[in-house]
Amino acid sequence: MILLSSCGSQPVPPDQRPGWISRETREAVVPVQQLQDGDVETYLQVESPDWRDQVVYFIMTDRFDDGVPANSDQGKGEYDPGKNSHYSGGDLKGISDNIDYIKGLGATSIWITPPVANQWYDYAVNYGGYHGYWAENFQELDVHMGTLDEYRELSALLHKNGMYLIQDIVTNHTGNFFTYDGPSSRSNPARGYVANDNFVPRNIPSQYPFNLNDPNDPEALETAAYHWTGPIANYNVQKQVFNNQLSDLDDINTENELVRDVLRESYGHWIREAGVDGYRIDTVKYIPVEFFHDFHYSQDDDAPGILNVADELGKSDFITFGEAWIGSSPYSDEADQKIAEYLGTEEEPAMPSLLNFTLNQEIREVFGSGAPTDRLAYRMEAAYRNYPDPNRLFTFIDNHDMDRFLSIAGYADMQLALAYIFTAPGIPVVYYGTEQHFDETRQAMFANGFASGGEDHFNAQSRAYDYISRLAELRSEYSALRRGVYRNLGASSSGPGLLAYAMDAEESQDQDLIVLMNSANYNYLVSDLETGLNGAHQLTPVFSAGMEDSGDIMSGLNSDASGRISLILPPKSLVVLEDSGAVQETAARSGSIGIESMDEGTVLTRDTPVSGTARGVSDLQLVVDGNLDRAIALDSQGGSWSGVIPAERYANGPHSITVTGRDAEGRLLSSPALDVSIDLAFSFAHRAEDEVGDDAGPAGDYIYPLDESFNNQMDIRAVEVHRAGTNLRLDIFPAGPISTVWQPANGFDHVYYYVYFDNPARKGATELPFQNASMPDGSDWDVMMMVGGWNASLYSAEGAGAESYGTAISSSIEIDVDEEAGRLSFTIEGAGLGNPESLDGMGIYITTWDYDGLESANRLLQGEPDAYIFGGGDFETDPLIMDDLPLIRLEPLE
Repeated sequence: MILLSSCGSQPVPPDQRPGWISRETREAVVPVQQLQDGDVETYLQVESPDWRDQVVYFIMTDRFDDGVPANSDQGKGEYDPGKNSHYSGGDLKGISDNIDYIKGLGATSIWITPPVANQWYDYAVNYGGYHGYWAENFQELDVHMGTLDEYRELSALLHKNGMYLIQDIVTNHTGNFFTYDGPSSRSNPARGYVANDNFVPRNIPSQYPFNLNDPNDPEALETAAYHWTGPIANYNVQKQVFNNQLSDLDDINTENELVRDVLRESYGHWIREAGVDGYRIDTVKYIPVEFFHDFHYSQDDDAPGILNVADELGKSDFITFGEAWIGSSPYSDEADQKIAEYLGTEEEPAMPSLLNFTLNQEIREVFGSGAPTDRLAYRMEAAYRNYPDPNRLFTFIDNHDMDRFLSIAGYADMQLALAYIFTAPGIPVVYYGTEQHFDETRQAMFANGFASGGEDHFNAQSRAYDYISRLAELRSEYSALRRGVYRNLGASSSGPGLLAYAMDAEESQDQDLIVLMNSANYNYLVSDLETGLNGAHQLTPVFSAGMEDSGDIMSGLNSDASGRISLILPPKSLVVLEDSGAVQETAARSGSIGIESMDEGTVLTRDTPVSGTARGVSDLQLVVDGNLDRAIALDSQGGSWSGVIPAERYANGPHSITVTGRDAEGRLLSSPALDVSIDLAFSFAHRAEDEVGDDAGPAGDYIYPLDESFNNQMDIRAVEVHRAGTNLRLDIFPAGPISTVWQPANGFDHVYYYVYFDNPARKGATELPFQNASMPDGSDWDVMMMVGGWNASLYSAEGAGAESYGTAISSSIEIDVDEEAGRLSFTIEGAGLGNPESLDGMGIYITTWDYDGLESANRLLQGEPDAYIFGGGDFETDPLIMDDLPLIRLEPLE
């Protein structure tokens, strides 16, 4: 971390920043029509766009750019760009100063974090409200963000340039102005009530009725603006979710008619006064859906529903989209059903749109962690079942509340993920800094901001900036990508690999497109993929990534007489193909290949012989799951072939078997794919016991963070290792509780497991990335597993070091949580372990710490513990290991 200023110091003016280029001398990225006299009133209110045509750029205002340094530091100790917990100085003027940069990226709308007056710093948790979600007044701007005139100018400037403004809003809670010591009581709200007076700038909200927040005051009790409850203790109890405090933020009584009136009035204000075109609504799942019908559609004369306010101003399609962050299970649409409830019903609509969180989860798992690509195919089909129009859902790969995509995966993976949200149904949202390759969740774009390294990051020549701008151009050119109909063509059920889909244009005169992706890190065989085309068609590439060595594909290809295509996709590649129309059928491929000795659906429990026929074909290879890099050469003679399927080198579950070769003209020819499943029996290999209560660091002097949610979750009681071929299962038995305080997608939180695998046949790395430690007993590691509540990643030691995880491995980790047994199970297939010949002699070193998703880094360690900071050491030099086990070395199985 680079300390750029001390708390309370004055911000550095723009012209004194390192590398700063003035607005006058900086060449505009794209032409921008600047405001002239009278333009604010002219362009403040404009008609709504068709939101399906939009590309949204999501900005955390405090971290984007500091256009007015004078408003950055209000002298209350809330400003310190050296810390993620404090204001950095970004403001609304800073956004206006960079419209050319945003427009050049291809964005057509911006979404900004709440600019309203906030609790600036809460010393109870040692964190600040720079992000905007701790409101003290919903109808005033925070002085750090700027003035109403500056907000109006930003809105008008966007509108004049054909762009639109989306404001983030909160209806569920204010800041943390009170809490409860012990359980709260609905019959006696004053019992256990504790006013939080340890924050700035004021001791209570300034807006009525939220200023009436002390249940000891009869007027406050009668007004009942709050639910008077403590924090949510169990997220599985719906009553608590609706009525208790999320992270100790004061829960608003949204059933109260007065509160509803004030919220409608507050957010109608920003439409009237600032000309906003839409709202993203925070934390909607913590509020009954009935509230949102009233919020949008109320006919109240004094405080009408916000859609009525917008309609009166000519915004006939004012968009709102809710944040209903509900984790989903693979191949289940239960979460989609729950999220879709916030759209309301035809008789009682709630809100126009939603963020597609279930799709986001699958995007991160598939492209970030190597999960089967058919999870994405399933999720998109689930969207069509549960939402009226998936093209109006907002899609994204990361945001301000989770790890940056580049912190969990590589650039090539991010290219695929971005291409997916730009080519599959939905309105793509790009989180600021993605185009600058950020891997820190809330890093600042400007030189004087948090973690900026003292440099501005508005680089329109960056690799990702160019890539995203080209995706935006592609989306703009083809209507099928904005309002077409998705059609699944093919996907892998066994792991990374092919994802193929068509986007059929809404209008017959527009072009249909086919998207092909390979999420694996190996060459993938696409064999006789059915496209749905009627006969031979020319398919012309209009966009690609990772296809530099595929001249045959990039020069175009044709479907055969049956509408099928065959090709080889390079690792981590994608191509978008335009259907350019029917062509004369090419000569049919000669020869044939068949699999004869095995039936569809065969279950393999060991390495299994397989054989078949081949006529007029040479160079025969057995291909499992499309992986050409691991293809097995086959013996062939007299029109037949034979080989062995190495089942023990693959994970349990479904797999696809193909035999491929070349005909007399050298053209690719394959057998029909045979779907089989592998079911290897896991055998117990090792059990290691660990002392309970030794989770205090290497020297025993570390202290857990002080927040009550930390409860020895990093203490390991025992570990069991199980083997099946080259697949491995780790059963970890925590001594502390398996907690789900933050509703983690993987079923546990407040601990990350950093597991290092040492293949004795290879030479790997010795340093433990970002843990200030090395492997024990002179060993090294070849594969690292990092798994916690939201992420599960594997890295090879290639490129690894003290400050580098290494190279991401495209192989998923199967996670199973058994709270009753107190067990966490992680299953890693042989490919994820680097395809070892055997697990004999494999070393396993297990450590625990915690990870801060907002920092995209390990949780801090300092001398004295804090609410969310470990105590007893130095983050920069001391080992970030709360508990570990001695190195396990696997013996050969008997």
